[in-house]
Amino acid sequence: MNDQKNTSICMKEESYMTSGKGEILFSIITVCFNEEDTIRKTIESVLNQTFCNYEYIVCDGGSTDGTLKIVESYRVAFENKKIRFIVHSEKDGGIYFGMNNGIAYSSGSYLIFINAGDKFHNQSVLENAASEIQKCDADIFYGDVVVVERGYGKIRTCTEEGIDEGMTISHQAMFIKAPLMREHPYNTKYRIAADWEFVISMKLEHRVFYKLNLIVADFMAGGVSTLKYKENIEECRNIAE
Repeated sequence: MNDQKNTSICMKEESYMTSGKGEILFSIITVCFNEEDTIRKTIESVLNQTFCNYEYIVCDGGSTDGTLKIVESYRVAFENKKIRFIVHSEKDGGIYFGMNNGIAYSSGSYLIFINAGDKFHNQSVLENAASEIQKCDADIFYGDVVVVERGYGKIRTCTEEGIDEGMTISHQAMFIKAPLMREHPYNTKYRIAADWEFVISMKLEHRVFYKLNLIVADFMAGGVSTLKYKENIEECRNIAE
């Protein structure tokens, strides 16, 4: 990130931080690259949340289609709600580079990644999550997700059981303590399974996980871990070793 980009972003974001005293501030991070067909539903699911104590960070990997124009078209809507809205675009090394950029820009207490094509399950996800999170102390809170394939959605129950054998908690379902993510950003040597490597490392450190009683997000089947199945299996084997 060069100084010129940082200065530009800071000028756009001036005075839009929403840190309510004693309240949770969520940092919602969306990573995208050439997603002009899917980015609207993701952004609108964030914008329409009933709980507005959040900041929204979009990290674009240098899109060459209309993605950035669409993203910027929502700036006024976020600013009108006094929500800090950050857009960063640069050519990077893949999804986890973008997610780490989002972590670096974040200033919230809990982070969640809702990438292009994903969306919050309904308008009250953040409100319900905040209500539960405020009642107990944990490092990583997580709920369930809906996997959408060919127009049909199926609930995937996320669980810590079997996490040492595969990613049983979707990253779209996790609210992670921000200091934890800043100390342990995603390992970019893994192109597909860095989220699993992160969860495994947190388990090895005996970090506290807590299951929320809600569906957090909907996401489309056929993501990068599915499309690059062989590479995903190889990375998982390396992590397991």
